[in-house]
This record gives sequence, C-alpha cells and structure tokens, in this order.
Amino acid sequence: GWNERDALTAMGQSDAIRLDNFYPEETRVQMRPGYVVHATGVGSGNVETVAEYNVGSTRRMLAAGGGAIYNATSAGAATSLASGFSSNRWQTEQFAGSRGFVNGADAPQVYDGSTVAAMTVSGTGLTVTDLIGVISYRTRSYFWERQAGANPSSFWYSVVRTLGGTLTRFNLAPEVGGGGYIVTMSVWSRTEGDTIDNYLAIFMSTGKVIIYYGSNPGDANDWSHIGTYDAEAPLAIRGIVRVGGEPIIMTRGGYQPLSGIISGLGESAAISDKIRKAVRAVGSAYNANYGWQGFRHPDSSKLIFNVPVGSSVYDQHVMNLRTKAWCRFLALPAVCWGTYNEDVYFGSTSGRVMKAETGYSDNGATRAAEGLTSYQYLSGRGRNSLVTGIKPTLASDAATSISIGVNVDYREVSLTAGIYAITPAPLTWEQVTTNWDEWTDLWSDSPTVVSPWLSAAGLGEAIGTKLTITGDENVEWFSHTIAYQDGGPV
Repeated sequence: GWNERDALTAMGQSDAIRLDNFYPEETRVQMRPGYVVHATGVGSGNVETVAEYNVGSTRRMLAAGGGAIYNATSAGAATSLASGFSSNRWQTEQFAGSRGFVNGADAPQVYDGSTVAAMTVSGTGLTVTDLIGVISYRTRSYFWERQAGANPSSFWYSVVRTLGGTLTRFNLAPEVGGGGYIVTMSVWSRTEGDTIDNYLAIFMSTGKVIIYYGSNPGDANDWSHIGTYDAEAPLAIRGIVRVGGEPIIMTRGGYQPLSGIISGLGESAAISDKIRKAVRAVGSAYNANYGWQGFRHPDSSKLIFNVPVGSSVYDQHVMNLRTKAWCRFLALPAVCWGTYNEDVYFGSTSGRVMKAETGYSDNGATRAAEGLTSYQYLSGRGRNSLVTGIKPTLASDAATSISIGVNVDYREVSLTAGIYAITPAPLTWEQVTTNWDEWTDLWSDSPTVVSPWLSAAGLGEAIGTKLTITGDENVEWFSHTIAYQDGGPV
C-alpha cells in the first residue's frame, strides 16, 4: 500500500509511493468504484450531515442542508421534515427509540421515525442552543457545549433511558485545570479477562484525554475517574471513529488509537504511521476546514478518513482493515459520510446525497487512477539495470486505455495518457474445457485477466513503475514483470 513514511531508498517491494484511486485489496489493487446521485434538493449548497434512523422495521436516511432536515430515504427529491435552522452541522445519536440532533446553534431536535420536533431538554445554567455534541453511554444520554458556550469544559447527562430531558452538569475543571473545551467524546470498550467494560473518554482542545468508568456521574460510588492523559487534540468533533471498541482519533500528527495514547506510545502507535508525512501535511494545512471525519465501512472492510481540502474539494485517506494497507481517494466530493441499509453514502455539494461504491464512473464523469511503485535494485545496489520491457497483469471488464512506464533513479517519468489499449479476450466456446472454474469465469461478471508484454526502456540503479488508468471500467492490477539486463557497475 501507500507509503508516506520511509525514504525512497528503503521502501519494500509491496510499497507504493503514490496510490491514488487504487484500493489495495488482499490479492490485487483495484480502481475505486464510482458513485451516483441518490437524493437531490437537500438545500442547494453542501449537505453537511447524513444519518440513519434504524428502529425495529423502520429505517430512514436523514440529511441536513439549506437550513433544514430532510428525509432522503428514497432516490430522487428529498422531503423536508423541519426547516428554519441556522446550521446544518448536526451531531446525531440514536437512543431510546429516537435520533437526537444538536449543532451548537439551534435548539436540539429529535426524530421519532416520522417527524422532527424540538427535543425536550433543560438544565440549570444551560443554554440548550449551545449543545453541540451528543452520545449515549450506559443507559444515559450525554451532551457537551460549543467552544463559546457558558460551560465548554463541562458535560451534561440525563436520567436513565432518556434522550435529553432534565440534564445535570458535570464540571471537568478539577481534571483539566479549567482550560480548554470538549472537542468530542466516545465510548471505549475494553476487554479485561472474560468481560468487556465500557468507559467514557472525553477529548479536550488542550489535548487532555479524561477517562471515566461508571453508570451515574452523580454517585461517587458508581463513578470513577480512571485517569487524565496528554495527547494531541482531535482535529474536529467528527474526527473520531470506533473500530470494534477502540476509538481512533484524528489528530495533526496521526490517526491514533486511544489505547496507544493511554500507554504513552503516542504518535508511534498511530494506525496511520505508514502515511505519517501525508497526515501531518494535511493536518497542518487544512485543520481549520470543515469536513474532518472518521468513518468505518459498514462491512468493517475499510476505514475512511475525510480530509477537507476546501469547501468543495475533499480527499480521503483509506485503510484496508484486513491488510492495514493505505491508499488515497481523490475526486470524491464528500462533505460528510454516512450509512443507510448497510450501504455507504456521502453528503455532497449542490444539495445532493451520493450513493458511494456504485458503478465505475463518478456520476457520469470518468475516473482517473495512478500508482507509483517503490524503487527496487533489480541488479543489486551499485549496479545498473537496462530495462527492455514491462508486462503488467491486469483484469478489466471492457477495453481499457492505460499508460505504464518505468521510473529510473528516483526520477518520475511523465506519461502520455492512454499509451496502450488493453482489450480483454474471454475464452470462446471452443476453448472452454470441462474445468468448472473456466465456465463460471466465462459467464460471470468477473473482469478478464490480460498480461501483455509492452515496450519500456530505462537505464539506472533504482527502478520503479508508474501506471495510470482513466476510464469507466472495473480494472484490477495484480502485478507487473520487468524485463532487464544487468547494465554493469554504476
């Protein structure tokens, strides 16, 4: 996968210097799928929240844009459920049969499966429009305020089995010294022996991480302060995602598991260690932008970390959870991510919700992918290699134009688009044997493998490969073979 950590001279054979819009599967690298428009009319600007309501047999997709919350369940024009809001950046939580919405600007809302209405919520000294975050933990709902709220270093908790209601304030000042504000909160599930215990983790703007255990913050016998730890602050309120029971926090220095922070390993324990330079670069350049979000694919195959490059430009750092390999997705206009009915969607521009991982074009636009492999010393260090040809092993479900060439001694070649045409040639009827695998391949939707020898030339000590593909096909890259001669000492 993508390596943005090691020196060019030290990368392994399976590393890529660049892997854009190619996803590293277990046995191959595949162009990322495309997307299509699912819902329209969610305002006319950016759709900044996508959430799912799922209770019993009732499932709904909810989306926020243009100062309103919409039902975007069905493909086509979305239906407004409530309007007149000043912010579309809602944090949501499903609890006690309803989904709650807070955004730090408007009165909290609640969706019950059919309607959106103001949440019943109050507290002594609380301005309810200041509530910007909500989660559930051990049968209670927990809230926190925006940075400019009256109590930014306190959280609020409900009575049991209630979303909102009369809240009680819990002051964190004794643990944080009164400084900073709560950026985000998460539940941390830890396995201890044969049992799993849940803890409440609170992440402050100062980098402090405060861990509590218990069911009732108002009862000293049922509430314990486990510890306060130092780390980098999360990049944003949505800059956190749980993998299993482990919160992963998006920081400027990396995407860090909470257990690594607790153990004092810090950045060295980040799951993004392999792409650390890229994470640092975007964290420094775009930390003030809206759109940072950690998202786990519903089938637990991948993690997506949304990087807001601009108000309409977003990149994604993507990790294969099975292999721990990384890549980068480009040209996905994903303001925010969400799921519905086990499928992946993202809020986009122009009031649209997109269905991701659908088809092989970007809503009709052609995708472009680029892979740049690490450099290897084919004839050994200190000796030149004379490259005479290259043989990529690819699979495609239709004719595909590719460009491929070799890079020499850390100098990247500039490739003309579509140098070669790769035309799959499935077996004819006469060529099919009695081998069942060949029959199923012939009549399935699986791409056909091709492996042609192509022209390539280069002379140098370190040799790499560059592959670019632009098209609307399902293309997989399995491997490539380089033909070379020992060119003698450097």
